[in-house]
Amino acid sequence: MPTRALAAVNPHIFRYKWHFLGGVLFVILSTLLTIFPAQLVRYSFDLVNEGLDLYHLYAGTQAQVGVYHLFGRNVLFYGMLIILLALLRGIFLFFMRQTLIVMSRLVENDQKNQIYQHYQSLPLSFYRRHSTGDLMSRISEDVGRVRMYLGPGIMYFLQLVLLFVLVVPLMLLV
Repeated sequence: MPTRALAAVNPHIFRYKWHFLGGVLFVILSTLLTIFPAQLVRYSFDLVNEGLDLYHLYAGTQAQVGVYHLFGRNVLFYGMLIILLALLRGIFLFFMRQTLIVMSRLVENDQKNQIYQHYQSLPLSFYRRHSTGDLMSRISEDVGRVRMYLGPGIMYFLQLVLLFVLVVPLMLLV
């Protein structure tokens, strides 16, 4: 799609800027919540290893019971935290899709209304040269592609870029 054609979509994005910005915010939050639990799981496993070492170190003493209870609380806490983060990620994914997909549907509706208004202003001779079915088919296909670009296209592109930007440095740190 040429840049000029995409520039025609900009006024629609500005019109629904709060949907767009909200969607971008939810993309960022859901992507962060994709990455953070993996770090938390790694930290949890390290904590389990340390807890088991301490448990075996204090074998046969009264301190072993305290280590056991502390170990159990930590496992429960981190397990619940991982579940909570997964639930939050699901909520943010829902809102990410809702805001960006709804915005793309609103833009699609606006474009169809613009095209309809334009068709209303055309002379009758235009309709004698072009079949109505062909015109309707082109509207549906072209406007649908713009909707796919604005909704899922932007959403998944942003998510992919954020994942690369955030995950690659984390991979290099390990």
